[in-house]
Amino acid sequence: GYAYEVKDYIPKGLKFVAEENPDWKELEDGTVVTEKLKDTLLNPGESATVEIVLTWKNSTTNTGLKTNYAEISKDSAEDFDSMPDNYDFTEDDIDDAQVILSIKTAGAPTYIGLILVTFAILAGGTILIKKYVID
Repeated sequence: GYAYEVKDYIPKGLKFVAEENPDWKELEDGTVVTEKLKDTLLNPGESATVEIVLTWKNSTTNTGLKTNYAEISKDSAEDFDSMPDNYDFTEDDIDDAQVILSIKTAGAPTYIGLILVTFAILAGGTILIKKYVID
């Protein structure tokens, strides 16, 4: 059948930016939809992928596992074991993608490396000054 419309349920902590997703339209309930697959025939057992770019809401408490769900919300009524747009995880017309969000800082290894390089330059300069200038 045909997936005339795919709906994405944006997880908490992420936001939709329309300019980054020209094939998607935001609905009033906070979900987004696309008709990207409307002309693609999906045979039994086949799947298709649509891409969406979501932006992280910057916060130190907004980390961890995020699960994004997408579902066929309008179809050609040829999928007899699934009802579109019902958010039922027992059906084969909904899927998820998981991502782990974390914050990375420069941390101790970077600072230790900078300190070691600084000492190496100072030591090298001291040796050269003693050898060529003080002699």
